[in-house]
Amino acid sequence: MPTKVMVLRFLSPYHVGWRTPSPLIDHTTVLRALASLSYSLGIPGLAKAISNGEVRASSILPAGRQGGVVRLLVPFPFIPVLTKKIGVGHTYMPLEEIPALLSAINDCVGSGGVPYIRSQGDDVWLFCDGQRVAAIHRPGLKDKKGAGVVTLSDKMSVFDEVTKIVAVRHYRNRIDRVTGSADVYQLRGYFMKGAAWIAVQGEKSELATIAELLKILGELGIGAYRSRGWGRFELVEDATIHQEDLNTLENRCSSCGVLAYLLGSYPIDKASNTVELSLCRLAFFEGKAGPTYAEYDLPVMRVARTGCIVKMRRKPCARTIKVPLPHTPGVKLDEPFIVFNPITITQKCT
Repeated sequence: MPTKVMVLRFLSPYHVGWRTPSPLIDHTTVLRALASLSYSLGIPGLAKAISNGEVRASSILPAGRQGGVVRLLVPFPFIPVLTKKIGVGHTYMPLEEIPALLSAINDCVGSGGVPYIRSQGDDVWLFCDGQRVAAIHRPGLKDKKGAGVVTLSDKMSVFDEVTKIVAVRHYRNRIDRVTGSADVYQLRGYFMKGAAWIAVQGEKSELATIAELLKILGELGIGAYRSRGWGRFELVEDATIHQEDLNTLENRCSSCGVLAYLLGSYPIDKASNTVELSLCRLAFFEGKAGPTYAEYDLPVMRVARTGCIVKMRRKPCARTIKVPLPHTPGVKLDEPFIVFNPITITQKCT
């Protein structure tokens, strides 16, 4: 299945998620937005392809830059950590490093061990039951202390730029039309300071259409508060992407019986094909959606988040979930759907 990677840059903050905003824009949000926009523009074929699981996508993730080349970054996996030195909760890793990390973890788990990270002197290591497996390096950021990026390679060049995701609070004021009193409220979300990236997989004609729709979506915005100018972004047309990061998206083993790194969320329930949650932090998919005149509840689901490592019984398949609409007199809407169809990364094929 052909893959297309697009680099983008946010022009305003964004808000995705329910109650507490999420710093990453999950692939489900992107696929729903693309399907909705394709229906609006009279391109139902693409929406049908998305609902049928023929289009895979990654979440929108931060990027870095080394000498004018864009590096695709992903969240460092949820490996047990016994040190504070690398701040794993806010750490990213170049995409090309994920297959090697998966191989090391797979060897550890296959021998009955438990992988974890701890420091030894000034160094940080990946351990397996007390034995050092691989060193964790921090390449650093040019002219600054840290980049928030870790690697397995000690030859990784210093980063010229690494996108930071910062929390944002905007204060607004509204007037009560009855009493005339002021009511101050907050808009909360995040902003990516630098380049971001997204990958999609599908037929070549679908990928070309998606690239054009993303340009329109960037003008309209993604997520909540779009009427206030939030969620706007632009595509970076002339970006040069590191070749090894691109190769990682193409060179994958079958996910059957091997560890897979998720580039988007995936449901964990009886209908799922997940055998074993190897290294994962779960979240709940929930919330409300739809126009104000026909709002509906999204199903509450337990999902593995972006950055989880899971073991699959068989190759991950798309999960399309139809959302029933409440009866609204005088309003007729198409039945909405949610698609879980993330791109996954495995160890390199041999």
